[in-house]
Amino acid sequence: MYVTITLIVAIVVVISSIMKLRRSPRVVQTIHEVVGVPLEYFPLLALCEVAGAVGLVVGILVRGVIYLGDADPIDLIFAIRSRYANSRAAGGALTI
Repeated sequence: MYVTITLIVAIVVVISSIMKLRRSPRVVQTIHEVVGVPLEYFPLLALCEVAGAVGLVVGILVRGVIYLGDADPIDLIFAIRSRYANSRAAGGALTI
């Protein structure tokens, strides 16, 4: 069960990174226009996501390898921080 869920999460994360690299209109609208993340950060965000997906898969195969998987929570923390900063700049409350 754990392996299945981990592989599904890794696949979803890789798809998300591909959408960032292709600059999907929906992703650009959400991340760039709503949250306020500059477009030049998209490749870095995609790299963090791919590193996280690789870390998840390698973590299944090799016990004790967790360092690459740490990239996904770091990506999430920066996303939350950007969303909070954007809400404060707009004078509104943080909405999710």
